[in-house]
Amino acid sequence: MVTNKKHKPRLPIFSTGGKVVFIISLFVLISVLLGGMIFWYGNIFDGVRSYVRGEGLWAKAQKDAVFYLGSYSYNHSETDYNAYLDALKVISGDKNARLALLESPPDYEQAGKGFLQGQNHPDDIDSMIGFFLTFQRISYMRDAIFIWQSADQTIDELKQVSGQIRTEINAANPNTGKMIKLRERLQHLNDELHQLENRFFIGAQ
Repeated sequence: MVTNKKHKPRLPIFSTGGKVVFIISLFVLISVLLGGMIFWYGNIFDGVRSYVRGEGLWAKAQKDAVFYLGSYSYNHSETDYNAYLDALKVISGDKNARLALLESPPDYEQAGKGFLQGQNHPDDIDSMIGFFLTFQRISYMRDAIFIWQSADQTIDELKQVSGQIRTEINAANPNTGKMIKLRERLQHLNDELHQLENRFFIGAQ
């Protein structure tokens, strides 16, 4: 009589050494993934911090430009006018950096020079460039770039007003009424820029 014996399938047997290697490998993989995530998020926060700081420098330059141009409209001092021009250089530097990064391919060298002209810290430059290029199509960054562009357009209007103020000051017979209107226009542009700065700051959070 033949007895049929049912044999249970053998489960793979791991040696103790194999288990240890598996656990260590899994631990290393998790550590690498966590380290990568920490590094990634660290770069994001560093980029946000750099742009918030840069916005503060831009805002200060804008306020200085309006202040010195307004003073120049009253006292006709070339010192104040030159201080106004110096403030514009900071703003122009950031604009040049943005335009360089929007080129195809991006012009890293000109972007770096622009951010430096914008008085950003040298240690922040690479972070600002990388953040811009990585997130420029993400909604928050896209909105911030649009606000940035709108602010530069308003700065262009400010430059036109400054040209008219300078022309009026150098005229043989200055028109007091026109100068008053130019100062009112200057204050209006300052208010517009202040609103845009607040929108950029909120969007960058």
